[in-house]
Amino acid sequence: MPVSLAVLQIAGGILYLLMGGDLLVRGAMALSHRTRFSPMVIGLTVVALGTSAPELVVTLSAALGAYPEIAAANVVGSNIANVLLVMALPALLFPLAFDKTSARSHSVFMLLVSVLFFVLCWDEQLSRADGLVLLAGLVLFLALQAGTKLDVEEEPVAPTLLPSVLSLPARRWSLVW
Repeated sequence: MPVSLAVLQIAGGILYLLMGGDLLVRGAMALSHRTRFSPMVIGLTVVALGTSAPELVVTLSAALGAYPEIAAANVVGSNIANVLLVMALPALLFPLAFDKTSARSHSVFMLLVSVLFFVLCWDEQLSRADGLVLLAGLVLFLALQAGTKLDVEEEPVAPTLLPSVLSLPARRWSLVW
């Protein structure tokens, strides 16, 4: 494959990634406004589950293919990348503002689940019962989040940055999307 074609494919992939991320954020904000759930709740549920779907496929494939180390490493590596990379890069670019109370409770829950995962892995295997415990933790978390409907201000969904990045007029861009 010629180098120029590979560069074009990488640039196209980055463009698709930007457009997909923009659509995901705009759709999540619109869902937040429509359902009257806070953006944090939508981010913790809908966006998190949607972006974790590829990781789920990789983990299931590794587990079914008798590669449990890959499955476990994918889960641990994904969590490390999400906390340290996915939060760090946006925070470097723009300050991240959030509700201190809910962030604290979510952080405690994440810490408890991490400790639970460590304890369940102590015997160097995750059984079906362990999987049920972790799945029950997810259901509990989602149920608690579903009960925290918050007032969302009636303001329009934030305009996207993608048209300016691509030097497209905002009005025409909204027609495309």
